[in-house]
Amino acid sequence: MREFEYIFDVGLLKGIGERRQYVVEQTLEKCHNFKPIGQGLVAKESIEFPASLDVFRSVSDVERDLGFPRIVDISNKCYLLDYYSPQFNPFMGAVYIVNKSTNILGQRFEVTNYPDLADFGKFTVITSKGESYLSGVYSDDFSNTNQLNIDYALGYCCCNFRGQLVSSSSRYAIWSNIGDVSFNKVKNTSGDIYIPSGNDVGIVGIKEVDSGIVIATFDGIWALIPVVSPVSTYGLRRIYPSGVQTVRAIESNNKEALLITSDGKLLYISGDFQVKEFDFSHLFGSEAHSIVYSKVDNLWYISSSKAGYCFNPQFGLSSINQTVTGIYSDALIGCGKVLNECKGIIQTAPFDLGYSGIKTITGIEIGKNLGIAYVSVLFRANQKEKWKESKSIRLNNFNAVGFPVAGSEFKIRLEVLNPSEANIDYIKVRWKMSDLRNLRGVYSPPPRGQYAS
Repeated sequence: MREFEYIFDVGLLKGIGERRQYVVEQTLEKCHNFKPIGQGLVAKESIEFPASLDVFRSVSDVERDLGFPRIVDISNKCYLLDYYSPQFNPFMGAVYIVNKSTNILGQRFEVTNYPDLADFGKFTVITSKGESYLSGVYSDDFSNTNQLNIDYALGYCCCNFRGQLVSSSSRYAIWSNIGDVSFNKVKNTSGDIYIPSGNDVGIVGIKEVDSGIVIATFDGIWALIPVVSPVSTYGLRRIYPSGVQTVRAIESNNKEALLITSDGKLLYISGDFQVKEFDFSHLFGSEAHSIVYSKVDNLWYISSSKAGYCFNPQFGLSSINQTVTGIYSDALIGCGKVLNECKGIIQTAPFDLGYSGIKTITGIEIGKNLGIAYVSVLFRANQKEKWKESKSIRLNNFNAVGFPVAGSEFKIRLEVLNPSEANIDYIKVRWKMSDLRNLRGVYSPPPRGQYAS
C-alpha cells in the first residue's frame, strides 16, 4: 500500500489558534513554553522574579488583587505599585520606589484604591480613585509628595499625553493645561468630555497610543483624539462596542494598546486607532486577566490567577509557565509567579489529511532540534466519537517515530522535556489510505490521497 506525506508547517507560524478552527486549517490547540517567530517555534525565555520585589512573599494572610504587584519603569526611576488586603482587612494600595537592582528604597506610600502613575520628568502624579498626589522625582522617598490642589476628584487611571495630565472624574475624561497639572481654563488648553457609560464605575482605563488616547469603560472603548481647530482640544469616537474585562486588562506601550473585552476577545489597537480582534474567548472568557508589556522581547504578557500567556500581534499567542504582573523596561526581570508545567507542549488542531475516510498514520518526523521529546497521536473515527490518545513514544535521534494509528481525524501532541533546547519548524506525518469506499473514477496522478499542503 502506497505511503504519503502530510507536512504541518503553516500552523506553527501563529501559535494557538483562535476559536474558529476547522479540519482544513493548520493551527494549534496548545503551544506551551514556545513562542512563534514567523518561521516556526522557538523556546520562550523565562522571566526572573527576584524576592526583593515581593514584599509579602513570606507573609501569610495577604491577598493580592489581580495584576499586582505592577512595575512602572519610567525615565528617571522605577515604581512598584501594589493593591492588597493585609490579614483579611479591606484592600489598600501602595507605591514603592525601586532601583534597577530590584531593591525597594525608603518607605511605601499608601493610597486607598488602585494606584496609577503619570511621569512628567520633574515630577510624578500618583492617582487612586478619589485621591491625587504630586511627587518629586529627585528623591528616593515620598517626603516631598503632596496632595494635588485641584477641583476634580480623579479616578482610577491617568497618563501623560504630550505634556498634559489626562485622567478621569466619574464619567468624564479630563485633561490639564500643557506642561503642568492645573485644570483652570485660563490657558484654554484644559478641558473635559463626557464618556457615555451605563456603569456606575465610569472610566477604568486611560492609555496613550501614537495619535491619541484609548479610554476604556466596562461597556465600551473610546478614542480621545487631539484636534487643533477651531481650538486645541480633544474629539471623541467610539471604536468598539464592548467594554474592558477588568481594570488591569488593558495596557499600552505608548504606541499601541492591547486589551481583553468583557466577552474574552483580545483587542489590538494600533497607533491610529485601527482595531484588530482576536477571538480567544475560549481561553480568556471565563476568568479575569491582566496585561503587561515587555519592551525587551516585544511581547504582551497576559495572566490570570491560574495561567499565563505571551502575545505578539504579528506572530500570535502561546501559553507559558509563568504569570507576569510587572516587568522592567530593559531586562526580563519583574513580578509574578512560576506555575508547575515546565515542559514544552505542542498539540495541533484536528486535521483529516484532505480525505474523509479512515486513514492510518505510520510515522511522524519533527524538524529541527528537540532534545528529549515524546510524541503521541489523538484520533477518532468520526466527529461523534470522543478523542482517544495513543501511547506516548520517545523520538529517536533523527526526531522520528513510527507506529500505526487509524482514524478519520487526528491531532499530534508533542512534549519536549527541556524546551530551551528546542526549535521546531515542521511536523511531517506519513500515512496510508485504509478506506477506499469513497474513491470514484480512474486512480491516476496525483496519487490517491495525496494532500496538497
